[in-house]
Amino acid sequence: MSLRVPTFSILCAAYQAEDTIGRAVRSVLAQTVADWEMIVCDDGSTDGTGQAALQAAAGDGRVCVIRQDNAGPGAARNTAAAQARGEYYCILDSDDEMLPYYLATMAQLIETAPDRDIYSCNARVVDPGGAESLWDGSGAGARSGESSLTLSNLLERNRIFVMATVRAETFAGAGGFDESSAVEDYDLWLRVLASGGTHAYTPETLGIYHRRADAASAGAADQWHATSRLLERYARDESLSRRERDIAAHSARRYEAMAGLARIDPAAKAHATRAESYAMLAAYEGLPKRAAGAALITLSPRLFARVVGNRRQTALQSRYGNGSGADL
Repeated sequence: MSLRVPTFSILCAAYQAEDTIGRAVRSVLAQTVADWEMIVCDDGSTDGTGQAALQAAAGDGRVCVIRQDNAGPGAARNTAAAQARGEYYCILDSDDEMLPYYLATMAQLIETAPDRDIYSCNARVVDPGGAESLWDGSGAGARSGESSLTLSNLLERNRIFVMATVRAETFAGAGGFDESSAVEDYDLWLRVLASGGTHAYTPETLGIYHRRADAASAGAADQWHATSRLLERYARDESLSRRERDIAAHSARRYEAMAGLARIDPAAKAHATRAESYAMLAAYEGLPKRAAGAALITLSPRLFARVVGNRRQTALQSRYGNGSGADL
């Protein structure tokens, strides 16, 4: 019996993506299954994003390019979804790539677990300097052979790579992406699982995530702060179990601590207070790092800021080559 390939709609939000959107479109054209459509929403770009997408499509009618005034990635994805006809929505960022067997593998996963709402995979991460790693190198996406994530798993951290596939009915039932959120993908995954939705995971590497060389460190701090605020909502949600609320509260503290660390400037004259510095230790999961940080703070919050800030700048310099970057 041949595998029934479901209809996929690839939703691609694109803003100032003239240099990368062609690569994203070509990665969809290279899929080993043909039953798909791609909707590129040009989110008010002032460069040649829309034209670059059309050129890459080379007249293939399955690729549709629409345009709206700039409203952010969540809004652009929702606009693309409003035009979509597929049974399943696949999220593709304009600077990333699907590997040729992404859709075929997702079709197999859907046939294996036809009752799920979200389907996700692993990805290869490419730094601006060319270094590569796995998005989920720890195997945490499916620990101990698990093939799905629970709400508790996801409240610990976002383990669903953005290039996920979502059932169209589920997407509509959840109200799509929250257009006001700075972490709109994580927000959607949490809302789906919190409302009783289910997830399936394949550890196969099906996409390429390109880290941006022009992303600023402050962007990481802002995103982690937004993640903390999101998780705080779940920590207060009485419809969740006590364990789930406790996990959300713990994760919210960790992400806020990560945001604090990302904002440290070792050269600044003003530094966080001793109490604020101690709170940042929640970012460290290992006891040795927390103990070392606590010892530095006890000696001097200024010393803690200098050591931590210099280590971060060194790591960013190694990854991005210019001391900037959002994904330390």
